Amino acid sequence: MTAIDPRPRHERASPVAGRLSIGLFAAIAHVLRHQWMRVRRVWWSAIINGLAQPTLFLLAIGGGIGTQIDDAELARLGTGSYLAWIGPGILAVNAMQISAQEAMWPTMGLLKWQGSYRAILHTPLEVGQLGVAHLTFIAARAVVSATCFLAVLLVAGVAESWWVLGVPVVAALIAFVFAGPIVALSAWLDMDHVFPALQRLIVFPLFIFSGAFFPVDEMPTAVAAVARATPSWHGVQLARDLTAGRLDGDTLGHLVLLVGLAMIGLWLTRLSFVRNVRP
Repeated sequence: MTAIDPRPRHERASPVAGRLSIGLFAAIAHVLRHQWMRVRRVWWSAIINGLAQPTLFLLAIGGGIGTQIDDAELARLGTGSYLAWIGPGILAVNAMQISAQEAMWPTMGLLKWQGSYRAILHTPLEVGQLGVAHLTFIAARAVVSATCFLAVLLVAGVAESWWVLGVPVVAALIAFVFAGPIVALSAWLDMDHVFPALQRLIVFPLFIFSGAFFPVDEMPTAVAAVARATPSWHGVQLARDLTAGRLDGDTLGHLVLLVGLAMIGLWLTRLSFVRNVRP
């Protein structure tokens, strides 16, 4: 007599794969390779764009507007130049924007419109593994962009410590934090009608009020309190601390919070894929 698998149908291995299964790290490696095969023909354009955009932005904001900020204001910010202060902040919120964008239409396309992930589920990859692997790909995308951005910052001479090499890790954590819930939402939704509102009402305000462009202390008290509670603000502060080499208890607090929220993002993604994604 054939044993009955007690798991729900969507948690079982696909009929094609039978009882075969692979580990989580192998699943992540396979999905990353699949994504690389999809984008390898346009990869260099993404690298060039990743270098050109921060360069022009930093020249305009850091080198342009920054020259109008006097020494007293820079001393209050705790930095020697506005470029050194704003650069890590822009890197952090840029990672947030990229990961949130990848978690919306591109993710829904792979899940609902193109059928790519439905085909992948007819391999030994399990549904939950696919969710974690896809979120890891988004984090890798944010790391690549952050590394390009960091290269520009290093050429500009804003780094004051070797700890700055940990900034791409901060970008990865930010990607897990913000992309996790949005990927979970994309797996649950059937239509993309909420994405524009999500961008305008959540992502863009977080981009502006994260403290990347001006200190939150200059905001109204209530707004500043809300800003300090957002993961984007903690990501900006952690990136600045690493760039300047100022490591203290606050730095550890920023890191612990982002790691905890990143784990929640992973959990939400896996849970949503298991419940909503079908082969």
